[in-house]
Amino acid sequence: MNPSGKSRNRGTSAGGLLVSVLLQMLAGPLASAQVFPSDSLKPAEGGGALLEVVCPGQVISGTEIGCRTGCPKFTDFGIDGDAFKWSPVAVISGHFLSPTSEDAALSMQGCEPHSENFGGTILLTRRAQHWVMLGYKAGVDTTECHKVQLRDRRDVLVCIGGSRAQGIVVTDLYVGDLLAPTGSLMAEDDRTNTFSL
Repeated sequence: MNPSGKSRNRGTSAGGLLVSVLLQMLAGPLASAQVFPSDSLKPAEGGGALLEVVCPGQVISGTEIGCRTGCPKFTDFGIDGDAFKWSPVAVISGHFLSPTSEDAALSMQGCEPHSENFGGTILLTRRAQHWVMLGYKAGVDTTECHKVQLRDRRDVLVCIGGSRAQGIVVTDLYVGDLLAPTGSLMAEDDRTNTFSL
């Protein structure tokens, strides 16, 4: 972090960020919450227009943003439809597909079981002045992430997340590449997490 307290988005290397966050995680939960430079925004700060692409004409906005239609068919609970709440919890924009693409990841909560981290992420891209939904990945948690630019100038995400099961609470630091996500980008996924506490 720089002296102003704001994260340096493009100047932070993935390795430097990982070391800094790991040291703060070891210092305690309060310290890690203050140091992790999350670039994710609340849905009210940019998720409403994106959600309109996912559920056109069905967006509920106000203090909370969501889809009036309940669970979409592409989620695990899509069969039950209105029985479960499905809402955005964070949005992060960047160049996830190419150095020049304008993309957004919309982190959703609900409509998924515990095995899928109770949610997933929708990947959208801007084409001809319109947002287009490219897909949805259950279990991918992009709620609290920091963008890191690769040498090819494309962005990947370094995320901090957690899970709870049978009295065990785990906090993980993991790297997510939205161009080619491998498996679930979620806490306790041995394929993607870098450090677990």
